Amino acid sequence: MLNPYAILVSFFLLGFATFGGYAQEPQSEERTPGEHLPYEWGVGGVLHTDGFGITARSIRGKSYFRKWLYEVDVFTMKHPKEVRTKNSYFNNASSFVYGKESYFMIFHGGVGRHVVLNREPLWEAGVEVRMVYSLGLSLGVTKPVYLYIFDDNQPYYQDGELMKYDPEIHGIFDIQGRGPVTKGFDELSIYPGGYAKLGFNFDFGESRRKPRALEAGAMLDLYPVKIPIMAFADNKQFFLSFYVSYFMGGRYN
Repeated sequence: MLNPYAILVSFFLLGFATFGGYAQEPQSEERTPGEHLPYEWGVGGVLHTDGFGITARSIRGKSYFRKWLYEVDVFTMKHPKEVRTKNSYFNNASSFVYGKESYFMIFHGGVGRHVVLNREPLWEAGVEVRMVYSLGLSLGVTKPVYLYIFDDNQPYYQDGELMKYDPEIHGIFDIQGRGPVTKGFDELSIYPGGYAKLGFNFDFGESRRKPRALEAGAMLDLYPVKIPIMAFADNKQFFLSFYVSYFMGGRYN
């Protein structure tokens, strides 16, 4: 099995090798085309290998080529063993994930660097390539799963009772379907941890003041304990994901 730590370290080494080969300190900022705008912001959507989310980023610095970035992210995270099923014993059954104990979301807050790799981007006909990397706090939040559970003493035409799923007593044939996602927010559990992220950002916006960018990379979330997402399966305390995001934003003085 591939070690997620080795994968992320290799990805970081590749990024720094690229950085070393193509992003040396420029001899003069005068080579930068057009007006230098030191502040940038962006918001976007993210798809990753185990879910989706949204992200926001603030970038600032006096140098055109190297700047600081500050970011916040919110992601959903699924267990790789999650499989949707449906109980054919009930005519009005809804799909559910058997064995899923908790919904899991991740909140990121971090700081990093934003490095321009190509020195003279052609703003009207080309793409500016940036490497971005960040470290920060990862806050995991779980919410229990509620399902409609059928009681053998109920008439067959009635709906099951809404209950918190308990894998010790609720078998697959007792489940009529999934409950509302909004149920259980008063039973949240918090798991503090950390994360690291490395990506390559491709800004294809035609206007310097209105960046539009695609970004691809990897992120690793680490927690001191395993996160209880699934029963009957191995839960993890680290989550390695590969992501693609789309950013829209602005630049200003």
